[in-house]
Amino acid sequence: GQPDDPLPLRVRWVEPMSAAGLAGIKRGDIVVSIQGKPAKYWKDANDFSALAAHAVGDRLAIELEGSAGLRSLNLIATTYPISSIALPPDDAAPLVVSGRRVAYLFLKDFIEPSTPALRLALDDLVAGGVRDLILDLRYHGGGRVDVATRLASAIAPASLRSEVFSQLIYNDKHSRANTNERFVDPSPLPSMQLERVVVLTGSRTCSASEMLIHGLKNRHPSLDFVSIGSRTCGKPYGFHPVGACGLSYHAVNFEVRNDKGMPSDIAGIEPTCYASDDYQSVLGSASDPMIGAALKWLSEGECVLDRAAMRAQSLGVGSEGQPIGRSSKLIEDGDAPKAIIQ
Repeated sequence: GQPDDPLPLRVRWVEPMSAAGLAGIKRGDIVVSIQGKPAKYWKDANDFSALAAHAVGDRLAIELEGSAGLRSLNLIATTYPISSIALPPDDAAPLVVSGRRVAYLFLKDFIEPSTPALRLALDDLVAGGVRDLILDLRYHGGGRVDVATRLASAIAPASLRSEVFSQLIYNDKHSRANTNERFVDPSPLPSMQLERVVVLTGSRTCSASEMLIHGLKNRHPSLDFVSIGSRTCGKPYGFHPVGACGLSYHAVNFEVRNDKGMPSDIAGIEPTCYASDDYQSVLGSASDPMIGAALKWLSEGECVLDRAAMRAQSLGVGSEGQPIGRSSKLIEDGDAPKAIIQ
């Protein structure tokens, strides 16, 4: 939750192997109460700390309303493998434009453990001969530079190989550390040979996901690339974790720029077309208004007129009510020497 999230509070994403996932909590469920207090209490208090477990065994009492009716659950915090990738459910109707299949892929993080699952997903798309991809980054909080660069290299045409994808720029005292991240052989990911890519964005699209968008924009005619949704969070910065005395320090120390040396807008990257997230539609389904807007652009080259999303932007908040420019939390990564934008 965020202090400016609208009521009713809805579940946006559920980790499949978490206590919430195993209890059957679904995207779109309405949060009625947390720890015995109504959702409005937590929103008014600007305090969502109850949702974050501090240790294995911590308990969360939560009441939800959804397709199964009103349910009261007691969740116990455990350790579990996280999932950074989601594909449309097996029973979802294929996404099709002009008789051609449109692929869909949801990504939540750029972390190294996600690479095997990402490789399998992309291999399947390549085997299916897809040329159009909807890449859903609406809740993507960031992650590792090397994973973002590898995915960008899989998406970009081979003709861009070795060209500059992004620049990591340090301050004037450490300018010798400035680095050009280049498009590389994406192995173990496949080269996808895509023609068109639509990225779905929102105010929770941050950091390394913004790096991918900023680095792939304006590559026409090599790649037809647009974004649909609302402005990203506006955090074009990253860090190299530094270990000392058993602790890991995550001090921001570089800025991300594109191949031309232009920084990303700290007000967030503006989408090509505005579209709102309804927090209820199944991710990957044509009923999702953001996917519907993407399909319209792929079919007609036009934007859906989404007045609610455009009004939210004019008020300086994302379509979900989150202020544009909010920084995401710095989190620890297992491989400290790698650059992280989180």
